[in-house]
Amino acid sequence: MRFRTHELFLGAFLTVAIFAVGMLFASSPSFRSQNNNQSAAPLQHTQDGKPENHEAAQSLWIPTDSVGLYTLVLAALTGLLAVVAGVQGSFMLRADKTARIAANAAKESADVARDSLIYTQRAYVRVANYPWLWRSDRDRPGKYFYDITPIVENVGNTQTVDMKINVNSALRDNPLPEDFDFPYVGDSGTSLIGARQSIGASNVVILDDDLLAVRDGKKFFYIWGAMTYRDVFPGTPEHVTQFCTQIIRVMGDPLDPREIGNPKGTTVEIHFRIYPEHNKTN
Repeated sequence: MRFRTHELFLGAFLTVAIFAVGMLFASSPSFRSQNNNQSAAPLQHTQDGKPENHEAAQSLWIPTDSVGLYTLVLAALTGLLAVVAGVQGSFMLRADKTARIAANAAKESADVARDSLIYTQRAYVRVANYPWLWRSDRDRPGKYFYDITPIVENVGNTQTVDMKINVNSALRDNPLPEDFDFPYVGDSGTSLIGARQSIGASNVVILDDDLLAVRDGKKFFYIWGAMTYRDVFPGTPEHVTQFCTQIIRVMGDPLDPREIGNPKGTTVEIHFRIYPEHNKTN
């Protein structure tokens, strides 16, 4: 076990003090005997009739016997012990301050570690792409419609919690205005996406005639949506992902998307672009 310097000094002073107290008690009977002898002896007078009292004239700080000497030593050691106690108290205060600083640093380190864990392991949701299929329209024989499904992907390392998705679309004669509020017509659907997995959100539909008008620049078609979710870590805020895309270019003939010799193929190409508004994630 290793001792610090001030602890060694304190121990030494305590040892000397205890020794001094022991000597004090050991010398007490001799002191009483000396007092009795002195009281029995006759007083000596000086030539002018006054008793000698030269001992009283001596300084009170100069011991005249062993008891006085030990008392003086004890008083000095008591003072030194008070000084050592004060120094010890200052060391304790410094140690307490150091402990508080270390505790605060440990808490900050733990908070940083937790934030780092959440940042690297939480769920992150985004829209990856917009695959589509053409289908024959049974309500309009000989006509077609195009089914577009936003693919929502979780690129994080943990699953989503309490996830809700809402998707809407609009076919317009003019581009969206700057103050467009991106409304929704239905309730949000609940879902869950595992780590590094993806799902299809609600699909939207555009008819072949309308897609032809988009190709020719006569109409404008937009798809937007929002996802709210939480991660698996308690106490974290709700996350929101918003998206909006626009059909920017159409290749081929939307009125006849079939590919000769390939029943599942198509001669139509649909290209999307990220719309400048209503796109964010946190």
